[in-house]
Amino acid sequence: MLRPFVCALATLAATLLVAAGCGTRARDYTPSPQAARASLELALNEWSQGRLVGSIAGKPNVQVVDTSRQQGQTLRSFNVLSETSVGAEGRCYVVRLQFDNPAADERARYVVVGIDPIWIFRKEDYDKLAHWEHPMELPEPLPAEDKSPSAIELEATPTSASPTSNERS
Repeated sequence: MLRPFVCALATLAATLLVAAGCGTRARDYTPSPQAARASLELALNEWSQGRLVGSIAGKPNVQVVDTSRQQGQTLRSFNVLSETSVGAEGRCYVVRLQFDNPAADERARYVVVGIDPIWIFRKEDYDKLAHWEHPMELPEPLPAEDKSPSAIELEATPTSASPTSNERS
């Protein structure tokens, strides 16, 4: 379940990093207020009709990242309350969400960035991307009896910060 989320975040991050290196500005990737709100409403309508998070084909394409959705919970209704500030990048909307199964009423913030595709992130997911705080899979530790040449090299590798002879100029 998290693998598509991590792939989506990596794709977006790579796109933004490449764009940042090409002299573009954040506003070059900020949708118009009309396009941002229409895309958000489209994504929320899809959710209320029982469709899963992900890609919505159209012009422009819309990509949705929302890991807060509970399996089996249905979106009964939503109301986009206002646009709020998210900083220099994207647009942010406050939305009232009403759920069934179990019943709940909450306010959520969604960040909308990009031109085509337009990306819609639950604010918490956007913050994870911005701070790289998404869950990472830890490598499996080497077994204690593993004495292969690579394991021995790892054990013998010094951890000091002093430069080696090939790092000096």
